[in-house]
Amino acid sequence: MSSIFNFEKFAQNLGNVCHSYCYQCQCKTTWKFGKLTEWARLFRIKTLPLKKEYFIFCEPCGDDHELDTMEFKKVEKIVKSLGSIDDTHLKESIFKRIHQKQQKFVKTFYIDKA
Repeated sequence: MSSIFNFEKFAQNLGNVCHSYCYQCQCKTTWKFGKLTEWARLFRIKTLPLKKEYFIFCEPCGDDHELDTMEFKKVEKIVKSLGSIDDTHLKESIFKRIHQKQQKFVKTFYIDKA
């Protein structure tokens, strides 16, 4: 028996963003972006979006990184007009943060394993 009121999350893959190196996969891969929306549901009907999260992720390994709302809107606008964020300053700033986080994780993971 289902409840009258509950919450459910829905993820949306919004397509390709760019090609960049992934330290998790250890190769150059296609990155995509998406949106995760948490909905309040009443009698199995989506009634109210409560929370939205935006992210960019490596397609092969699924490593994902959160984007703030402004970054997401910029990515979405550039992808719609140019097809990707390759060769943009936005890509440089996003992937500087992503690569630093990935390298820190990879170093920690392999040092702890040794």
